[in-house]
Amino acid sequence: MHTEIDNAEKINKKIWEGSWGFKESILINLALLIAGFVLEFVLSEYKITLPGWPINLVIAIGLIVVFWISNKILNKRVTTFLSSVPAAVIAISFVMFLVLLMAFIPQHRQEGWIQAWGLTHLKNSWPYLFSALYLLAVLAHTIFKRLTKFNLKNIAFFLNHAGLWILIASASLGSADLKTFNMNLVLDRAIYFAEDENGTTQQLPFAIKLLEFDIEEYPPSLAIIDNKTSKIVTKKGDKLFDVNAGNKFNWDGWQFEIVQYIPEARYKDGQYESSSTMGATPAVEIKAVNVNNGIEKTGWISAGNFMYEKQLMPLNETLSIAMTIQSQKKFSSKLRIFKTVSEYEDAEIIVNKPIDAFGYKIYQVGYDERMGKWSKMSSIQLIRDPWLPAVYTGIFMILAGSVYLALTGRSKTTKD
Repeated sequence: MHTEIDNAEKINKKIWEGSWGFKESILINLALLIAGFVLEFVLSEYKITLPGWPINLVIAIGLIVVFWISNKILNKRVTTFLSSVPAAVIAISFVMFLVLLMAFIPQHRQEGWIQAWGLTHLKNSWPYLFSALYLLAVLAHTIFKRLTKFNLKNIAFFLNHAGLWILIASASLGSADLKTFNMNLVLDRAIYFAEDENGTTQQLPFAIKLLEFDIEEYPPSLAIIDNKTSKIVTKKGDKLFDVNAGNKFNWDGWQFEIVQYIPEARYKDGQYESSSTMGATPAVEIKAVNVNNGIEKTGWISAGNFMYEKQLMPLNETLSIAMTIQSQKKFSSKLRIFKTVSEYEDAEIIVNKPIDAFGYKIYQVGYDERMGKWSKMSSIQLIRDPWLPAVYTGIFMILAGSVYLALTGRSKTTKD
């Protein structure tokens, strides 16, 4: 009977009366979000610029102190709400909503309303600032509440919530210290300047020289193409044909045989010959026989490159057989990184395998695609994020809390 009465009271309870729950939490977050977007629109000419080190560290410590004081001086209804499940769930949901917007909307300057409302720079916008600060306040009050009666049972809770607080604070406040630079290295030339995200040239405290650039490529394939559109013609179950010498394959009444395959060749006097000179390209000599009318063709096929034109073998007025452009298996650069003229270290970077140097992560990102394997230019990206260890600490604490919770939960179940 009492339960039914309590449930009825909860249903009929007006907003802001009694203890606050999900309704109040949604309204608070909506108000912060709307206020943030309005401020962003009104102050669209003034972009939020977060301070860098060490001021952002002072701000992080200051927030902890402010939240601790507010936990002591605010009335019980407010502190109870801020440390409640509804407050945490809705605050996290609103921040995640903004993070999803960052993922779906390109975060670079665009003209029009999308820029004016801050949707192109959400991480440095008023809506994100308000939502993130509110979530940090909720997490802090929740942590302080549990710390007053801390015991072994609360370890997982503390690790999860403190880890999330550190993760959000580090990722948000540390963004001011995140530096991204792009460099186009040229063979045998030491370069000490790079472009930042705004295209401004910046001098680096070290220089990098490209010693060697290398590409590993997959073997090319052969395909039937439409003479008008140059698109590959495929039928159900069709696949591209391998180029190994001696290979035979059939396609729609045609029989093909690869007479010879030269991985690196140069074109001379109407045919291809093996060569390792610059611009050498894969080439295939192929024999084609039409089984319906007995027509026989023999010729060379090549995908071509910056030095040689591509070579096709026409089969009839509508179709030809051609070689596909080789795709890259991996590409890498051998670098010499100078601290001074006489002090340097050599390193190799491979795609998706960055190296560390002078506090920067250095990534292999590109090369001169027109020159292909003969490229004398290598594009690298340098990223400096001094707050990354703090972010990893937060993630590790969340994982540790989850593991601890799983182990203690399993042990409880076993005892029961």
